[in-house]
Amino acid sequence: MISLPEEDRDFLMTFLRSRGNIKEVQERMGISYPTVKNKLDKLLSALGLYDEIKCPNRNEILNALNNGEISTEEAINLLKENQS
Repeated sequence: MISLPEEDRDFLMTFLRSRGNIKEVQERMGISYPTVKNKLDKLLSALGLYDEIKCPNRNEILNALNNGEISTEEAINLLKENQS
């Protein structure tokens, strides 16, 4: 059994209650799309389920923006991160 910090357990419970809907997780926790993704990546790594942290590609970012999952500012920041 893996022991998780309380913050990770809270995130996991919110994620499960939201049935993996990132937009709903954002709303329930009052955090941004990139923060949700970072918390999910951290949790997956802690559970040994994620070997490599993958940045969203351009199309994924634009789709998230189009679906209202992220703001224009968040999309710009993610696109800038992908260029480096």
